[in-house]
Amino acid sequence: MSGCDHPCGCDRVGGVAMTSPHDLLSLSDAVQRMGMRKEDAQTWLRSRHLIRRVAGRQRVIWGDVLDAIRRDSPSPADDPMQGAPQRRGVEARRHWKMTDAF
Repeated sequence: MSGCDHPCGCDRVGGVAMTSPHDLLSLSDAVQRMGMRKEDAQTWLRSRHLIRRVAGRQRVIWGDVLDAIRRDSPSPADDPMQGAPQRRGVEARRHWKMTDAF
C-alpha cells in the first residue's frame, strides 16, 4: 500500500512506516524499529558509534544500523542450525502387502 494520509508523506504498510536505508531517524524511532528493549537497543547503537549529532539532536542513519547488523550477525546460510532442515539419512518407505484379492 503506498500513498499516505499521514502528514509526513511516508509510505505505510499495516500502519507501520516503511524505512529506507537512507533515512535519518531520531534515536527513539530507530530504537522502536529495532524491536528490542529500549535500553538494550540504545546500548547496542552507542557501542557501535551509530548515534550521530545533527543540529544538537541525536540521529541514526538506518542504513548504518542495517550494515552493523550484517557485520555482527552470521548469515543464515553460514549457520547450519538455521535455514533448511538437515537430512538425517533416513528414508520413509511405504510397504505394500502383496495380494491377489481384488
